[in-house]
This record gives sequence, C-alpha cells and structure tokens, in this order.
Amino acid sequence: MENILFALAYLERWLGEIMENPKCIEQAVDFIVKNLSDEDVNFINNQSVSKIEVVIDGKFREIVDSSSIHMSYGRFLRNKWNLWGDCELKRDAIENYGIAHADDISGLILDWVFAKVKNQVFDPQVVCERFHKHWANFGMTSLQAGGIK
Repeated sequence: MENILFALAYLERWLGEIMENPKCIEQAVDFIVKNLSDEDVNFINNQSVSKIEVVIDGKFREIVDSSSIHMSYGRFLRNKWNLWGDCELKRDAIENYGIAHADDISGLILDWVFAKVKNQVFDPQVVCERFHKHWANFGMTSLQAGGIK
C-alpha cells in the first residue's frame, strides 16, 4: 500500500495535467493502467484474487480485489474526478453499468485496473452485480444509493 500512497502525488500531476475528467469508465481504466509505475504494478500483482458472493449462471465468479486501496487511491479518484457530484464519468457508470454511488464507481475502476494489470478476464457486470446485491440488503438499488431517483 505504501507504493500506491507514494504514487498519489505522481498520479495527481498526471490526472491534473493530462486527464482532468475522463468521459467513461474504460477511458479512466486505460489512463490509470498506462500511467502506473513499476512499483504500482508489482503491488497490484502481489494482491490476491478473492471469491465474491455473486452467483451468475449458477456459479461463483472470481474477481481481483482492489479493496486494499479503497480508502487511499479510491478516495483520491472519487474526489479528483468528482464522483460524488455530476460528471460524464458518473453518467457513463449510470447508463452502462447501473451504478451511481461514488464508492461503487471507483471500486469498478480499480477492480478493472487490477484485472488488466494481472492480465485477467474482467466482466464489469459481475462486479456491478456485487454492488447491486450490497445495496439490495439496504432496501435500495445501486442507483438510489448514488442519489438517483
């Protein structure tokens, strides 16, 4: 995690100068992957794969777990890209993935980054299904959790 924290200043410069506001999730993922340092790639490659409790087509799906950086780099992305407000990136998440909560959006981006670095097949709908089930436990949809009525 130290590597990621030290990389924040470096990435903030890149995010500020090159990509102020990505227009879609895939653009955000590609930008982050392209600008990761060797240390960040090593950090990601040393993270484990965890099973999630989402059953699709009758079986559990495995996803890469980026939760170890949710409160550091994830928070940085949520704030830098205004995922708590209205932006094109959030609108893409709403329209194409059915999620609106900033934590879910940054989680989707980071899980996708981790999978890409690890050269693993990634299905964003599997990750989003995890978010849908989470919010259903609280009696709401993923969109309602993000303030969409």
